[in-house]
Amino acid sequence: MRQKLDTWRAGATIIALGAALCGLTGCADQSPPSAASTDSPLKSVMKFGGFATDAPKMSGFVVKTRPPANSQSYIPLQAPRLQPASSLLTPAEVKAETARLNAARKAQQRKAGTKGTADDGS
Repeated sequence: MRQKLDTWRAGATIIALGAALCGLTGCADQSPPSAASTDSPLKSVMKFGGFATDAPKMSGFVVKTRPPANSQSYIPLQAPRLQPASSLLTPAEVKAETARLNAARKAQQRKAGTKGTADDGS
C-alpha cells in the first residue's frame, strides 16, 4: 500500500513540474508572436501530446466560394414568413361558400341514400 502511495506521489509531482515548465515557456519567449506562438499554453501541450492540430490551409475553390472575411452579410436562420394566398372573405362570401358546401353535402347524402343528422344543418 505504501509503495502505491509513493508511486502516485511521484507521478503527481512529475505532472505538476511538467505543467509548471510548460507554463513558464510561454512567459520566457519575448519575441514577437508568430502563427505557432498564438496558441494557448493548453493547446501547445495538446499539440505536443498529439491531441490537437492546426487547421490546414483552405483549397482555392473553397476560398473563392466563401464570402470575404470582412463581409457583414446577413444569413437568415429561418424561412421568411409566407403571406396568405388570398385575402379574408367578406361575410357575404362566407355565407355563399357555406351554402355551396351544404348543397354539395346534401347531394352526396342523396346519392348515398342517407339522411343527414339534426346537427349538420340539413
